Amino acid sequence: MVVSNLVFDVVLFGALLLAALIDGSYPATGGVVSLLVAVGAVYIAAQEWCDALSRRKLWTQDAFSTAVALSVLGFIYFWWRNTGDFALLILSIGLMMASLMVAIGLIAAVSAVFKEGGVAALSGFVLTFLGAFSLGVFGGVLTLLLSNPAGWLPKLLVIGVALFVWKLRESMRPPQANEHATHKDLVVPVSSTAHAMRWALIPRGGTLLDRFVPVLLLAVVMFFFGSRISTPDQLTSPVAAQPDNATEPVAP
Repeated sequence: MVVSNLVFDVVLFGALLLAALIDGSYPATGGVVSLLVAVGAVYIAAQEWCDALSRRKLWTQDAFSTAVALSVLGFIYFWWRNTGDFALLILSIGLMMASLMVAIGLIAAVSAVFKEGGVAALSGFVLTFLGAFSLGVFGGVLTLLLSNPAGWLPKLLVIGVALFVWKLRESMRPPQANEHATHKDLVVPVSSTAHAMRWALIPRGGTLLDRFVPVLLLAVVMFFFGSRISTPDQLTSPVAAQPDNATEPVAP
């Protein structure tokens, strides 16, 4: 479904904000809302990464890219955020399916190397993996940040600044028309599985990846350098945060 840039921005950044508010207000959710939003965005972004490689006549594969990205994201979510049995079950099933997709992608890439007699397939495989792996790692960190019950200020900063950066870039250097929105077939290698149209919201200009990269980068920076800041009251000295009944150790 093709929508205007404004509607797409409202849906994307509104979903991120809503996930942060729900998981932050109700820790019992286990960060599931943030996980679902991050998974949906990373899934589409991994496909768009394949589109970018396809335009450069490199081998790529949607199933392989999305499998790697979502597996890494799911592992980070389970390991650091939700260690419940149900999360482990879903992750186990997902990893089994992803391992199959990775094996198929590797076989297809090696086969393309021998058939085409060049390194375009091999380099495409490597770039597809690196891009998908990076999206999974950054998406996992974003999930941890959004689902943190105690970090309101970092969440709002990430979403607000990322939206400002995207709007600034959109006004100064307007993005090209989205290929999927104009119904033009992508020029792709035979070995690629990229499709001209997808069942998702499609902005008329730019891609989800254009809007999502600032969010991912800022989330990583804020998670590692600003995760301790949740409210302005916590900007005080660590000594003031000690409990009232804290006593000095008594010397023997």
